[in-house]
Amino acid sequence: MPIEQEIGATGRVIQAVGALLGLMPALALLFGLVEIPPSLADLIRVLSFFITVGVILGIILLRAPIRRMPGGRAALLMIAAVLLGSVAATSYWIFAERHLIAVKRGDTTEYFVVPLNPSPRIRKAVEPFDGDYLQAIYVSAQRENLRRWMEQESVGASVLMLVLLVLANVLLVSGVVGGAWKVAGSMRKAPKDG
Repeated sequence: MPIEQEIGATGRVIQAVGALLGLMPALALLFGLVEIPPSLADLIRVLSFFITVGVILGIILLRAPIRRMPGGRAALLMIAAVLLGSVAATSYWIFAERHLIAVKRGDTTEYFVVPLNPSPRIRKAVEPFDGDYLQAIYVSAQRENLRRWMEQESVGASVLMLVLLVLANVLLVSGVVGGAWKVAGSMRKAPKDG
């Protein structure tokens, strides 16, 4: 089979896979595979998967400009994307370390997000535990109220974690995949130049 036909066939497979991936969220909701509303962990998993696929498809669509880009500029962009993605990933990890609390209940784990600016009622509930949210959630007499209050007030911190994670994902994937695409294009041109 000539290379043009192989590339065409590969393109049709990518289009079919893309169409199927586009249907997945609707099918998951239809068949009850995704909780409504989803937990933060579920939301992060779904977003991470689809953003990664979107970035890869975007790079495939930008293949011609990527191939034409000078190698030095492509290398700088790749390095910058990977470095900025690493900073975003590290920032997410540091922030999540301080604001994400995992509470085990038997075989399940519940996640609670410490608000950016906890209300006086939350601060008062964790004050007897020296600000230790995990201990307060486990043993405080107000633990059920504390859980509910944290869920109500955690929107800002949850959004910030999602933004940092999405930014890290986009930058790291685009840097690595875009760089790999440029290298593959350069390697393909090399025999013709020589």
